[in-house]
Amino acid sequence: MNALTAKVRKHLVAGSTALRHRWASPGDLVGLVLSYGLFVFIFSRLWVTAYAGKSVLAGYSQHQLTWYFIAAELLIFGQGGTAFRNLSQDIKTGQIAYTLGRPRAYPLSALAESLASTLALAVPLALVGWAVGTLSAGLWVPESGFQAGALVLSFVLSMVLQFLCQFLLALTAFWVEENAAFLWIHQKLALVLGTFLPLEFFPAAWRPWVEATPYGWLAYPPSRMLSSWDPAQAPGLLAGQLVWIGLAGAAVALVYAAGRRQTAVQGG
Repeated sequence: MNALTAKVRKHLVAGSTALRHRWASPGDLVGLVLSYGLFVFIFSRLWVTAYAGKSVLAGYSQHQLTWYFIAAELLIFGQGGTAFRNLSQDIKTGQIAYTLGRPRAYPLSALAESLASTLALAVPLALVGWAVGTLSAGLWVPESGFQAGALVLSFVLSMVLQFLCQFLLALTAFWVEENAAFLWIHQKLALVLGTFLPLEFFPAAWRPWVEATPYGWLAYPPSRMLSSWDPAQAPGLLAGQLVWIGLAGAAVALVYAAGRRQTAVQGG
């Protein structure tokens, strides 16, 4: 038990360090928050035009679609590509060889740092998104404590899954020196498949294929629960996220182990 507590404490320290580092650059935070607010405002105006003469599109009202986009974009802006870039840089510079020798699991420390950094940015993003959404589409408040709890859990699960996807792609730096294109492709797929529009807007024949990838579970579950709350649907959305976290975690473990062997063979 003491050993487990010590390991948890080490990862918490890594997270708190990342949190302090994020808040140490207020100018960067302000720039990201303003960009998010502008992005959300522009698209909220786009939905006003799209809904001219219509009350519902693909089962979503203008109010629901606006809040869906606000929630989905918060996840994208909150994490960006930091996890990918940090690991890729460590591998390319050889810093990973020193990191592997530390008395803590590198992937778990990286996850703690990513979550802490994202949560530090999520608060101001949420405040700006809430203000823009209220002014452009109307007020949103949770319908119940169950919805609020499910939303928080789903947002955290989305952050974990996003981190695992980026971490897995960054591990390609063990074999591919210029791997930035993988992040670019990943971000564009994440934007199109469930962030820009809910899955209900896709043709019925396409949706099973989207749900068979992690992209259907990154932004869609929390954004769907926020904009179109259905207590009966929430357990299935959370379960789907957990399944993909398990699959992505297993893939990360396998590729990370192969990368460590690569480092050992090359002598760091």
